[in-house]
Amino acid sequence: MECDVMKSIVPCLALLASAPLAQAANFFISDSTHESKICLAAASGTPIQFDRAIRHSPMNFRTVAKHLQCNQTPVADFAKQFSQYPDIVVRLEPYQTGASAAASDASEILITASLR
Repeated sequence: MECDVMKSIVPCLALLASAPLAQAANFFISDSTHESKICLAAASGTPIQFDRAIRHSPMNFRTVAKHLQCNQTPVADFAKQFSQYPDIVVRLEPYQTGASAAASDASEILITASLR
């Protein structure tokens, strides 16, 4: 009986090991504006990089959270979709307004930013 269990576990482990791992998207900014840099940091940066991008811009955190659009998506939704750091999303959510973002499975994403 013990052999039968091993016969069923080993193929399952092999299948799991061969499954593709989730890969992070490669982000590219369309220009070098403060807005694009903030969007890039929201999607692929650490919370410190995100805060630094805002501090180096003429905007404050509230303005960014309420008005910045990344790929025509509110920055909070954009971060929620792509960031691996929940802290970025948690900091943005209280100010979030507008519709939620649509999911994207693209491996390379060009970021365009705008203020609304």
